[in-house]
Amino acid sequence: MYGFRNQVFSEHATLAERLNNPPTEIPAHIWRDMVNKWSDPNWKSTSDKNKANREKSELTATGGSVPMAKFRLDQIKKTGKEPDPIETFKKFHVKKANGEFTTPKAQTIHVELKNKEAEKLSQGEEENQFAIYGEGCSKRCKEDRRQEKAKNDEMISMLKEVLVQVKNGIPQIVEDTLKRLGVILAESSMAGDKGVNDEDEGWRRGSE
Repeated sequence: MYGFRNQVFSEHATLAERLNNPPTEIPAHIWRDMVNKWSDPNWKSTSDKNKANREKSELTATGGSVPMAKFRLDQIKKTGKEPDPIETFKKFHVKKANGEFTTPKAQTIHVELKNKEAEKLSQGEEENQFAIYGEGCSKRCKEDRRQEKAKNDEMISMLKEVLVQVKNGIPQIVEDTLKRLGVILAESSMAGDKGVNDEDEGWRRGSE
């Protein structure tokens, strides 16, 4: 949708020209509402702030939460199992044009996750060897586990930061989606309010 906006706004300077040159894929009355919203100073101010916030983010994904969720479901349908979380993280934090990570922070997290994975595989083989020889866990093994716990705590803290970044991005995704849907639903909202309220009430009664 923003591709349509950028194209028309770059080709036509005045509001009248933008209103009179809708893309062929969008009905004229819907395009009119969208252009009016995009031209509103309050909307532009909010959009500029959101853009600045995204540029400050230490983690920038190449796709939103919906593409990532869709990728996960597609992989489950295709392979019958969950996709590798580390490779999924990389897929959505690498630029398609040059294969570089979107930010240094994203690259650091990916390296840490890969190192952690390698350590776990290595320690898993060590523990199996101890079990085979009936020696239980040696002093070295116990020390390794203590260090592993400390590293896990550090990794948990790092992952929490990632989750905060993702969580902070979700409201904007939802807001943008609702704005786009709101434009289309605006004309029918008056007629549909009562029906929606009745359905909500029925749902609440059924869930009690």
